[in-house]
Amino acid sequence: MNSNKEPLFGIVQSYISCLPDTSKQNIIDEIINTDEKDEKDEKTFQQLQQQLQRQPLFNYIKYLQVFNSENFDIAFNEWHKKYNNLYTNTHISKLLIDFIFKECPNLTKLRFYVWDKWGIPLSKMNFDLLFNRENGKNVLINLKEFRFIFYAKTKSDELENSFKIALNLFNNMEKKSNKIQFMEINFRGQLPSKKIDQSIGNLIKAQKNLKSCKFIEYWDPKDPSIYKVLLNNNSLTHLNLSLSYFHQSFFEGLLACKNLETLELLRCPQMPSHLLDFPLKGSLPIKNLKVIMNYPAAFNESLTVLLHMCNINLRKLFISGVDDIIINNICSYNTRLTHLSILAQQQIFDPPQSLSSSLQYLCFNVNIDTNSLKIFLNDCKIPLKSLEFHQSDSQGDEVFDSLVNYKILNQNVCEEMRLFIEYPHTFSSNTFEKAKKHINIILDVPKNHDLW
Repeated sequence: MNSNKEPLFGIVQSYISCLPDTSKQNIIDEIINTDEKDEKDEKTFQQLQQQLQRQPLFNYIKYLQVFNSENFDIAFNEWHKKYNNLYTNTHISKLLIDFIFKECPNLTKLRFYVWDKWGIPLSKMNFDLLFNRENGKNVLINLKEFRFIFYAKTKSDELENSFKIALNLFNNMEKKSNKIQFMEINFRGQLPSKKIDQSIGNLIKAQKNLKSCKFIEYWDPKDPSIYKVLLNNNSLTHLNLSLSYFHQSFFEGLLACKNLETLELLRCPQMPSHLLDFPLKGSLPIKNLKVIMNYPAAFNESLTVLLHMCNINLRKLFISGVDDIIINNICSYNTRLTHLSILAQQQIFDPPQSLSSSLQYLCFNVNIDTNSLKIFLNDCKIPLKSLEFHQSDSQGDEVFDSLVNYKILNQNVCEEMRLFIEYPHTFSSNTFEKAKKHINIILDVPKNHDLW
């Protein structure tokens, strides 16, 4: 499903056309019996009747392999605007979901997005129709991707009921699905009980070839059980976590997880003092490291240890929140990098001259003063294929001239140079016109530009 409204409307209409005649008649009867329908709705009602009477070209549900509750909700709302506004008390979305769960023969991707006060609540989803088919067929035997995103701001009776439904969902999936390769589980706002932790752990253990996991921390950060389950998995290659505490079991697990290639951390928390020397006993196999929301000075020791553990194995590095200390540590420990992206809130006046000669892609999302930028470009002997700068403070003509000169001198090697300029713009129009012949200049900087 995509964001184009007409295809979304058509998808739901196609699903409705596959409903049994009795279900279609229930929709019509519900509209007829409502007190809210008036004369102005009569034309729309007749259009709906005509749509319901149409027979589908084929049973679309029989070919459905992906269920995404968020996309379904968006699509259903588009259909609702045209037809279901005839009345407000509707059970059609539940009727459709039940029909999909009952009839779909083989799901490969299952995605649930449950948001506070909007979207489809878990109570509207009859998961028994997925797990307990009359013919005994296992609909989830070939499931490859499972996402479960749950967000609730406040506690309520409905919240506790949703947690019970989620617990049963995870318990049943443990029995039915053992081929999941990508798993994402995220509880935000109100946190679930330890029973859900255990059921998720059992679901992870049941997988034979789990490749990628993403978890936004909702468990007790000082409870090591989740790390032991996650990292005692020889097939895991990609791990995305949000941490508020570095536990020793986390590092022990990382060292034991020999096939882990990519580690993404939403934050780099402070490391207990007794662990600062522990990780240096081993080297991580990680090739790609992404750290978001690092706070320089406060947590530099933690990040330094992590960089030291990755050592020469690291090939791709992204850090949001760096200072001179972190950059120097990168130059010291990670000497075989091919991709480097660094972001800093402060201006770095002395960009490093000792970056790895293996670098091919370099991105500086920092404010470098003009003189330091010129020195860096003049002294940079690295044969970079791609060079990207983000500047908001220094936008003088010399900045453009320096970048253009570098591009011309290295045109046989440097395939792409990009310059992101944020408002307010202070450069001259003549310099801009000359520079854009050689470098790609982006003036409208995307808010969520991903440098990874």
